[in-house]
Amino acid sequence: MPGPSRIPAEQLAAQGSKLAAERLAAQPDYADGIPSPPDWLDGIALSEWQRITAIMAEAGTIKECDLAIVAMYSQAWGEYCELRQQVIDKGWTAISSKGAEYPAPWANYYLAAEKRVAAYAKELGITPASHTKVAGKPKQKDDGDFF
Repeated sequence: MPGPSRIPAEQLAAQGSKLAAERLAAQPDYADGIPSPPDWLDGIALSEWQRITAIMAEAGTIKECDLAIVAMYSQAWGEYCELRQQVIDKGWTAISSKGAEYPAPWANYYLAAEKRVAAYAKELGITPASHTKVAGKPKQKDDGDFF
């Protein structure tokens, strides 16, 4: 079983760790910025692309090289939403030609899409538990002046 997740170098630097300089020097220098969405993304998936890339850009956690993983996340989200609607409309089960009830194929696809969304979201650092595992822009210091 793997150990704990690696702490981002930027977080180590903020904590004053001696490992920070070594890790920062070894990190690749990918170009900052929001990649353009693939042409095949549309509908709900494209809307999610636009929403999540704006949030990630504001947090400083997206790079040009993130095209593929953000596209996979957005597509999985679009499929999840569409399949969820099918489950709402048709239910979790289907009836065979002989009258037997069985788990509906669209319900199984829905559950699979749900797992893919969660896995991609974790990889992107956009779940509550994974927020601390990605390094973003440094937070603005509060000067303590409430008035």
